[in-house]
Amino acid sequence: MDQLTLTVTAPEGHPAADDDLRDLFRRLGEEPEIDGVRLCEDPAAPGTLGGALTALEIIMTSSAVTALASVLRAWIRVRAVPVKVSVRRPHGDQESEVVVEAQVAGFDAETFGRTLVEAMERAGQR
Repeated sequence: MDQLTLTVTAPEGHPAADDDLRDLFRRLGEEPEIDGVRLCEDPAAPGTLGGALTALEIIMTSSAVTALASVLRAWIRVRAVPVKVSVRRPHGDQESEVVVEAQVAGFDAETFGRTLVEAMERAGQR
């Protein structure tokens, strides 16, 4: 199965986005089906130890979607942070991208999982 790159971002300007994304990174790291999660940070400004955390990047196959949706469901309920998940799939020298958003109110992991699988399939068809 093709590998996909998923990028998870919190809303721009969210006051605790850095802490929230680090918490999600930790939770995804505890899930055995999800591999290859990394933190994406802005370059460090002069005189600082590091840049702001902007996103998480996950390398996975569609077989891990259920695990991802389950972790996101628990995390969103606890942290109350909506996220945007961009699904990218390479096609030779081009790349397709589909974006799925998970909101706090009414978040349903099963529906989100199906939507994410459909997005992955659409990304694969381009």
